[in-house]
Amino acid sequence: RIINGAMMIDQRNSGAQVTPAGGAYTIDRWFYGATQASKCTVQRLTSSPPAGFTNYVGVTVASTATIGAGDYFMIAQIIEGMNIADFDYGLSTGATVTLSFWAKSNQTGNFSGGYQSVNSPYPSYPFSFNITSSGTWQKFSITITPPPVGSTWTNLGTTSGAIYLQFNLACGSTYQGTVNTWTNSNVFGFSGNANIMGNAGNYLYITGVQVEVGSVATPFENRMYPEELRLCQRYCFSKIGSQGSGGAAMLGAGGNARSTTTAFVQYIFPVTMRQTPVLTVVNPTSFLLYQTSAIQATAVALDVADPSAASIQVTVASGLTSPTFYSFGCNNGNAQLIYSAEL
Repeated sequence: RIINGAMMIDQRNSGAQVTPAGGAYTIDRWFYGATQASKCTVQRLTSSPPAGFTNYVGVTVASTATIGAGDYFMIAQIIEGMNIADFDYGLSTGATVTLSFWAKSNQTGNFSGGYQSVNSPYPSYPFSFNITSSGTWQKFSITITPPPVGSTWTNLGTTSGAIYLQFNLACGSTYQGTVNTWTNSNVFGFSGNANIMGNAGNYLYITGVQVEVGSVATPFENRMYPEELRLCQRYCFSKIGSQGSGGAAMLGAGGNARSTTTAFVQYIFPVTMRQTPVLTVVNPTSFLLYQTSAIQATAVALDVADPSAASIQVTVASGLTSPTFYSFGCNNGNAQLIYSAEL
């Protein structure tokens, strides 16, 4: 029930290293969470993955952190309730599930993670995995028993988030509980869990993450790349500029000018998104409108949207002819449109 468990899709960053100032989505579907800003880098990596994989997510300590009771550093995925409606959590028919994954770190010891409801009082199942060899990929399998009957899982079968799955770099006492035991408390670690935040350069690498019904981990389900991409695009759809031989890249869209300074460009999303997205525009002045020549944008902003399509307003200083059709492009590989309907 995990999307992008093999860490192939990275629409936002295309493999570039990022240093989140706080909580942020990094590679597709994977959220970096931390209580202290800019302490770690996150990156999709390809060098020496475990057998059968080509990518993994790497979280590396950029600067050290002292861990207080309420601190945490993690990489996590929020699972949509529509994707686990059959788990029957909170009922007597609740499912046993198995989590499996590959992990590697330069540090050894008992690392922690959590599997929990997003709903208060947060039925939580902290788990541990023991990395015994520095710098070596190890495969782990953890069977998670059904949560208690009557526990709170109100988002099952909805388009909201239902489950947090977390892997920790460090976690303070506020969030620590008893491993392999359900508790109605917001916990996802345990006393004595590994803390790799004490030295810059320490890292935790993860790939091959799978959650499935049953008490036995089956081989990782490798989806075709186009299928995995479309699953990710339900939550994030990104268009990144890349300069072509003509000096500008077209971004698969266009629209009509409404005045000498404004045009409206339409996008049909490749899949219906989870909900109406919000738009983040990176380097808006690198976008352009093109008819017989290029006119540089001064601003780009969302006009209207629904889960299947969006209209964006492109503003220029002057030079448009209404109602002429203009192609939409950019002249900078750092220009990007990010439509987000994340959990």
